[in-house]
Formats: sequence, C-alpha cells, structure tokens
Amino acid sequence: MDGDRSDYAEDLPFLVDVIQKGSANLVTGDRTFFWDQNKSLQFIQKFGNRLVCFLIKLFHKIQLNDLGPQRVIQFDILLLLDMEDTIWGWNIEMNIKAIQQGFRIQEVPVRYRNRYSGKSKISGNWKMILPVGFKILETFFRLLKNHKKGTLKVFLSILIFFQCSNKTIGIESNMNKIWDLKTSWIVSPTQGVSLYSDKTILIDVRSSTKRFISPLKNSIYLDWIEFSLDTKPDRGKLKNKGDILTILNNKNIYKDNILLIIGDPLDGWGEEGRIVWMFREIDFINSYIIDGGKKYWDLANEQSISKNIPLLKADKTKFTSYDIQAFELKEKLNSPNFVVLDTREKREYLGSTPYGETRGGHIPNSKWFYFKDLFDSRGFVKEKQKVESMLSSINANPSSSIVTYCTGGVRSAMVTAILVSYGIQSKNYSGSMWEWSSLKEEDGFLLSK
Repeated sequence: MDGDRSDYAEDLPFLVDVIQKGSANLVTGDRTFFWDQNKSLQFIQKFGNRLVCFLIKLFHKIQLNDLGPQRVIQFDILLLLDMEDTIWGWNIEMNIKAIQQGFRIQEVPVRYRNRYSGKSKISGNWKMILPVGFKILETFFRLLKNHKKGTLKVFLSILIFFQCSNKTIGIESNMNKIWDLKTSWIVSPTQGVSLYSDKTILIDVRSSTKRFISPLKNSIYLDWIEFSLDTKPDRGKLKNKGDILTILNNKNIYKDNILLIIGDPLDGWGEEGRIVWMFREIDFINSYIIDGGKKYWDLANEQSISKNIPLLKADKTKFTSYDIQAFELKEKLNSPNFVVLDTREKREYLGSTPYGETRGGHIPNSKWFYFKDLFDSRGFVKEKQKVESMLSSINANPSSSIVTYCTGGVRSAMVTAILVSYGIQSKNYSGSMWEWSSLKEEDGFLLSK
C-alpha cells in the first residue's frame, strides 16, 4: 500500500482474511466501490484504470475493477512471479503474471482518500501522466503472450474500449452509490449484489411483458394487488397483516430474508415502492429497492464484486408505520409544517378521473409532485440535494411532515420510499383518491380543481 496515507490501513484485515481462508493467492483493494463518495482520484486516473482493466478482460478473460496499490499476496507466490519492474508498471506486472501462472485473484472493496501530506509527482502533472500511462501500457503488451507486435490490435482494443465506455459513462456514481441501510429502503445495484446471500430473495414486480422479454432469474413475482383490499371504499388499502403473512409464507418469503425488489422505474407505476412500503408496514426491515431496476442489476452482476465489504444493517428499533388514514389526514390538512403531495399525472391533479375515482380534483392545498420526476433519464433516483430542491421549488419544506397520495397508494408509495431513504419524514396515504373521492364532501372530504 502507499505510504502517503491515501489508503486506509484499517481495511487491510479484510484483504488478509481472504488469503487466510485460502480463497485467493493475490488479493487487491478495489477503490471503485467508493469512487462517488470522495473525489480523491482524478478523471485521468480513473480513465487509465478502466482502460487497463478493459484490456485485461479483453486479452485474458479476467474481470478486474481496479489496479490500486493496496494488496496482499502470499510470499511464496510473490517469489514465483519474479517481479522486475520497480516503478510505475509493477502493479500491472503483478496482476498479469499472476493471471498467466494461473493464480487466483480476488478484489475486496477498500476506501481511499486524498494523500495526508506531500504532493504527488504524477497526479495533475501532464508531463508525468503521459510517460506513466505509456509505461503501464508498454508493460501490459510486453507481458502479453503470443501477441503481434503491430499496432493494429492495440488500436482496435482501445477503440472498442472507447465505444464500450460511452455506454457506462455517468452511471458509475449511481451503480456504486452507498445508501445508508440504517434508514434507506433503496440500495444501489452494487450494494444489492454485495447483500446477496443464501437468505436473499429477488422480488420481481415488473409487468408480464417485461418479465417475458427480460426474465429475472431465481426471482419471485409479486403483484401489489394481491396484498390489497379490492372493494370500495377501502380499495387500495393493505389487507391485514395476518393475511399478508399467509400469502408471503406460502411463497416461502419470511421476515429473516433479505428482500431485493426490482421494478421498472422508467415505464412502471412505482410498484417497487408499493411493495417495499408494504414490507416495511409489516416490519420486514431487510427489504430494499434496487436503484435503476433490472438493467443495472444485471450489469452489477456481470462485474466482479466482493462480499467482504462490511455493510450497515437496517435499524432494528421500534416499529414505525408509514401509513395514514383519511380522517387523520383531514384533521392535519391546515396544520403548520404539514405538506401533502399529489404524485399523479398533471391531468389527474386538475380533475381528470381516468382510473375509477368517484370525483375528480385534488386534496385541498396539496402540491403537484409527479413521481417520475424523481428519476433521471436512466431510471436512477435523483440525488438528495436535487430532490430537496424540487420540494423547495413548490414551497414544500423538506423538514416538514409530508404525506403522499395518488389513486391507489402505489405511485405515492414510491415517493415515500425515496423521501424516507433520504431522511425526509413521509407517510403514504394508501387509500388515496379511490377512498378520498368516495367519502362525503359534507363530511369535510373536499376536492379542489
């Protein structure tokens, strides 16, 4: 490891543990897991790292994420590698020689930070960056067995890398985002893969078409309707806990399982939010939405991700309900620091009734906050600062008590899931417009247009 304290010595035991268990001969620290949590690595360093890892995968069929300095190797294996390089090519030399000799390599996520003191001779200095880059590439191709000396294959390889990198540029921070599992109902795809164990169950809530076109292996399909009441005025509300548990147990889903819920954030209705909200309502605290949906879950599974990262577990404090009833909502409508968000389409907010509402309009003083606006163009949840800015733009203080509603408590549950995951106090009115519009106006259940 480097001597400038950019590496965390406290992470070394995780690497040593892999060696001691006999799982690998060479264990290297994977800094990419935390890249979006700090800015200690510059763009050119990340780019060069990706390029070399891409070349290793292309020529050696081995997936690596990082070629960082923090690593542990068995001493007898180190001697067999017959290391030669003493400067910039030593890490790539160690990895390539270990691959060529058939030794087992495993990556373990580690933290990284700005150097404690001194100034790097390379970072930020283009006069040094280019020679170092060429040295690393020269070391790679020098060690590549049976390769042609011409430049065509090298050129084509780098061209392929640029083409592939265009598909993933900008998603790294979303893929590797560290949601706080003490409070969050959402995890990044990388976190989800790290959480996967023999107690994990994948929950697929996508439409039948999406499940047919792109099946999710080893998953259980759940339909929110199966767990909801279907008669007016209670349509959309949850069935009682006993009935829900019976349904889940019949599907071999239990409280001690880790439940990873995969939906369709761009084309769906927020079903994953409704299902995770339901699980939280029955105190299944180890339930999480996979941010970005199936596409990025699949991508995370294609990458080499270690299970050795210590993950914070859900907070097992006393049970908290995230539901609210119509009469309670009516009484609080004019309370200070109380905000109601209408998460439906704008036409519904203005009075249209396309989904069987008895009356049209919106709950008085509610603010329009369309649920899909909380996702970026790829289907990832927008950053906390952006979500808070969106709330402030409609005069909804993020520190207020927030209630969400829609037609039947599905889209609104997705919004509640996002707000709660960002530490914003929120409840889902599960009865929503199906219930509110069926209640009598003379009893105070008014609607505005």
